[in-house]
Amino acid sequence: MYATLSNDKQQILHELLTRYQVLHIINVRNRDATRAIGGDKMDDQKKVALSEEEISRYPDDVQEALRQGLPLSIIYRNLATQYSRIKPPDKDLLAEYVVRAKGPERSMRQFAEEIGVNASTLSRIVNKKTAGANSDSLIADIAAHADKNSGITFEMLMQAHGMENAVGRGNSYLRYEREIERSLKSILIDALLVRGYSVTLREPIRHKTIAGRFVFDMDIVTNATQEEDGLWGFDFCMMVQQPSRITSGPVSHQIRMRGYNLMRRLMRLSALFADYNYEYKRVSLVTTDSDAFYEAAERLKECYLKYAVTLVLVNMETGNVDDEFMIPWIGEAECKTVFTPLPEPEEKESDDDDLWDDDFDDPE
Repeated sequence: MYATLSNDKQQILHELLTRYQVLHIINVRNRDATRAIGGDKMDDQKKVALSEEEISRYPDDVQEALRQGLPLSIIYRNLATQYSRIKPPDKDLLAEYVVRAKGPERSMRQFAEEIGVNASTLSRIVNKKTAGANSDSLIADIAAHADKNSGITFEMLMQAHGMENAVGRGNSYLRYEREIERSLKSILIDALLVRGYSVTLREPIRHKTIAGRFVFDMDIVTNATQEEDGLWGFDFCMMVQQPSRITSGPVSHQIRMRGYNLMRRLMRLSALFADYNYEYKRVSLVTTDSDAFYEAAERLKECYLKYAVTLVLVNMETGNVDDEFMIPWIGEAECKTVFTPLPEPEEKESDDDDLWDDDFDDPE
């Protein structure tokens, strides 16, 4: 079976086995140390033997890892490292999946105990009270302990979590990119509306520049510019963080290169400024990479442009615009950032607060 797996899947399985062996050695040493000092007897964690029929329900790479004796939670935690965020979590769908994953035979508190978390953690998910995204490891553990007859899979939970597999994406990359674009458009429009600005979408125009053809990912007419109905163009810079197993080199070098890639995108965009018919009142490069955003902002803080150009940082976990950097501008009118921080919402006392403690009961 192992030989029939692709090279990528064989490498992933090898990494899973190696990590599990390290964890096993640590557990054995801790157990022996406790016994040596006269501590209470420690029961070895029993592995739950799965039948071949049960194993066959899982994907090929998961099946082989299960046959090697790896716990499902470790398998899913490692698989989660291959995923990249393409949109904010779907809180409604995630809440539904967690309730279904619990199954009819367990209380939510029992489900939380099996996962190894406090009941309040699941309560926040079920009641849609999480401020941002949950950890990938929590989603993996929920999948690993899901009721076998619930129909809930690891892939379903990760999709509701806003993640998609970044390894072996192949021909699905175009769909993946379009999904990110839809999410970014929705987040940016909502961020403008909530700040009281008007937004009207306009079909992006294909521009002929000295650097070649260029088209913005989103054009809007809005009063957020320095003019009442100004045109604002957004260029989405797709720099998805790659899984750790396929990245190399010092972290500082990677950050510098990602910041440089963002600036190269700006150089291409700047060819528009030579267009005789340039009509944009504001243009923005949009990224979800915070390291690249602040690296580029640091390099651009002493540059001066004749046009209003900003970098915009979108947080895909919370679905918010986290920051906007205005490249120094020498225009006639003062041009300020639009995505200013919103006031923190007042926390209201909830009747469900008592459900977050150890006495948490199942939601109705």
